[in-house]
Amino acid sequence: MAPGCTDAGTICNLEAFMREISKTKKDVQRDANKKIIKTPDGKPIIIQIPEFDKVDWALIGEGADLSVFSAEIDKSGFSGKVDNMKMFKGWDQKDNFESVMTLAEDIGKKAIAKLKANKNANADDRINKTLAALKAHADARRYDVAQKIVEKFETEMKAKGISVVYTDPIERPPVPGYRKIDTDKTISENMDKVGFSKMEKVVRDFVKKYNSAGTSLSHVEAIAQTQGMHDHLAEACKRN
Repeated sequence: MAPGCTDAGTICNLEAFMREISKTKKDVQRDANKKIIKTPDGKPIIIQIPEFDKVDWALIGEGADLSVFSAEIDKSGFSGKVDNMKMFKGWDQKDNFESVMTLAEDIGKKAIAKLKANKNANADDRINKTLAALKAHADARRYDVAQKIVEKFETEMKAKGISVVYTDPIERPPVPGYRKIDTDKTISENMDKVGFSKMEKVVRDFVKKYNSAGTSLSHVEAIAQTQGMHDHLAEACKRN
């Protein structure tokens, strides 16, 4: 992956990897109030996004602390857009998450086999970090979906006078804890309200419909594909 990252003979660490594969664009520099910053002669200052020079890469390290990682990467304006031509040598697939994860899984399996065949002293550590990263990725997607569902559900239900009941916090370290909507308890809590019987189906179908629409559907599919890749690579580790 990212063959250009080591072309200069340097170690392809997280910073080098991000700089190599990220899509960039030129934009005007703005202050905290979104006002365009200009030079003394009145010309707007042009910058390249993402601004990776704003990131404290030493603080991020290998990215184990997701809260630190996200806070630092956010400083750069990184939006998640990557160049698959730079990510994979000879890329000729569709630019979607499924194609990326399928090829990444194949590369991962080959890397695991090579590390074990060469009896690399760091093999287990590298493999475990890869598996942990995949699990964290899937959990981060779960967190994001849960947050969006809760926010939208609260807005719609409160407008109808319906109180929302949640599950206990779900903990999937290193991702922050999050709550999900407790459908049965929400219905039970509001059953005595006038006209609520007509709303019961709306409440029950809300999450299902939300997960089947637009961006949320892509999140759900990404979770399934990432979890699948994690499981397949974990199984490959056992066999080798």
